[in-house]
Amino acid sequence: PKQIRYILVTLPLVTQSSNNNNNNDNNDNNNNIIGYGCKYLFVNDCVSDLHIMFKLLARLKNNRGLTPMAEVLTQHVAQQGNARIDQLIQSQIGNNNDDNNNNNNNSSKKSADKEKEKEPSADDPAFVRSIIALHEKYTELIVVHFQSNALFQKALKDAFISFMNRDVGKFKTADLLSTYADRLLRTGNSSSGGGGSSNVTTPLTDSEIEVQLERIVQLFTYIVDKDLFSEIYRNQLAKRLLNQRSASDEMERVMIGKLKLRCGSQFTSKMEGMLNDLSVGADHQLEFEEYVKKENLLDGKAELQVNVLTTGHWPTFKTFDNITLGPELTNCVKVFQKFYLEIKTNHRRLSWIYSLGHVLIKAVFNNTNKYELNVTTLQAVVLFYFNHTDDNIQSFNHLLETTNIPEEALKRILHSLSCGKYKVLKRIPNNETNTGDNKTNSKENISSKKIYNTDSFQFNNSFTCPLRKIRIPMANLEDIHSTTGAASSTSTALTKKLEDDRSHAIEAAIVRIMKIRKQFSHQQLIAEVLTQLSFFRPNPKVIKKCIEALIDREYLERDTTNPNIFKYLA
Repeated sequence: PKQIRYILVTLPLVTQSSNNNNNNDNNDNNNNIIGYGCKYLFVNDCVSDLHIMFKLLARLKNNRGLTPMAEVLTQHVAQQGNARIDQLIQSQIGNNNDDNNNNNNNSSKKSADKEKEKEPSADDPAFVRSIIALHEKYTELIVVHFQSNALFQKALKDAFISFMNRDVGKFKTADLLSTYADRLLRTGNSSSGGGGSSNVTTPLTDSEIEVQLERIVQLFTYIVDKDLFSEIYRNQLAKRLLNQRSASDEMERVMIGKLKLRCGSQFTSKMEGMLNDLSVGADHQLEFEEYVKKENLLDGKAELQVNVLTTGHWPTFKTFDNITLGPELTNCVKVFQKFYLEIKTNHRRLSWIYSLGHVLIKAVFNNTNKYELNVTTLQAVVLFYFNHTDDNIQSFNHLLETTNIPEEALKRILHSLSCGKYKVLKRIPNNETNTGDNKTNSKENISSKKIYNTDSFQFNNSFTCPLRKIRIPMANLEDIHSTTGAASSTSTALTKKLEDDRSHAIEAAIVRIMKIRKQFSHQQLIAEVLTQLSFFRPNPKVIKKCIEALIDREYLERDTTNPNIFKYLA
């Protein structure tokens, strides 16, 4: 440090006494001297020496001393960020290699469970917290020791932009940031990290959550494809709200407010609409309960709560329109439709999303054991069917025909009810009664947890459980149908939706520009579109395709004398 300080003290004198012909060479040498010394100080966190260096170099005019120092900061922070990303990618690759070895050496249940646990996930709070800590460290350095100099603020921004837009394994940074926010805003949030050895979880206070959300939004500003983050976050917000897993409506609005402050109301309008739907729905629910009580509907045997969602605000979900609900659920649907469409409004159309509903069923086993089963609406459809049949054993194909549930969805439903932790149904393989050589196959079939079209099912009257309130989970149905509800950048449906939305945004920007300009050259138009679109970085090839599409639809035309000039058609 003493040698570095000596060089810094003499540096301004050398610069001032240089001849004009040698100014460029001397500047390069000075930059190298600053770079070598500065890099050493950044690597070793010599904060006091960096402060001295900043004050000395700030004396040089036109930022000749601070510019190379800022460049070193950009390189150092970018290197730190890239190292963290590379470490995460290597850990994912290492886990995959371990899983492959486990599959080759051992095909047991434990190996399969281990493979599932090590599957790469966007829920990696340790990585996000390390990036947040990196940002906090150098932000504090710039504010406290570099006097919030704009040159260093830009250097820090450039460094984070350089690595925040990298793919992190099979995910993008938008996945990781949104999933970390989802973890904070869900019920049961904690400060414990994924992959940590500690099993102790400490609930976060609202003030701590808000601080973490502010740091997430700061990192979000460095992401180029902000529309990707918006879609992932909106899907996760929908799941929290509809599954009643949101810890606080106030914190949800705080996060949306922070995004709105940085990106404008257009960016958060759908998210705000989702929260408003549920606020209005709470008032409607009270009116509906009074209506049911006054008209003496549902015979007091059922309680119904319905969330009415505005189509444009929420992600698109599969509706399963042709499902046969059974008399219990059908009656509930008819009662609410009459209330909402005849009493509240007649200007809307209701589409029921049964895949998102939940039902609390009072079940009796062996005439004595009473339980409350918390199941999805689709699981309830299957369970209610066993109440309305004299034949206790039902084949898979008969259930498929009777309920009209899609085959793959029905297999997952029956798997959750007959092969999960709580087996309220018995699965009966078709060849269970076979003898001879087929008996071995029968045993393998019984132990298998896969549902076959030849299987049959019956109510498990001997079911017992020490718990009285039981939640029976079911595998996600999102990958069965092409829904935009998938909350990951790896989702094909989400990728397609983003491409469509971006095409619409590009076309809208082109039309706005041409309405004002009336006539514009090809290069000028592309440059102006790139300037206007701030939520993502459009590909110039995609812009060109959108221009051709608008020409085909007669919004634009090419100039007859110069094909590189476009004219707007009013």
